[in-house]
Amino acid sequence: MSLALAMALFGATAVVIDTCIVLILRKLRVSGSSLISKQRSATQHQLLNALIVQTFIPKIFSYIPLGMIFTVPLLGLNLTGVYGDLMIMAPAIFPSLDPIIMLYFVR
Repeated sequence: MSLALAMALFGATAVVIDTCIVLILRKLRVSGSSLISKQRSATQHQLLNALIVQTFIPKIFSYIPLGMIFTVPLLGLNLTGVYGDLMIMAPAIFPSLDPIIMLYFVR
């Protein structure tokens, strides 16, 4: 029961994030033809690209590994060796990637 609740919360969070990305993309396309300067529009696109990548980093480095840590034992499988170590280390990696992403995408 609690696993289903956790999966539902992760799924709902992903739906909200993806919906916001789509709405922001639509708004930026509409505002591209309005009175916003090209420099401001370029900055908004850079920030949006950084936001999109920052959205997928926790999914890859936190949600998936932690989901596997919870579900793999329920399936009777065992996470040992390199795979188990990677699943444990992955959630600790993504906080250090967020500033690197911002430095890369925003100029």
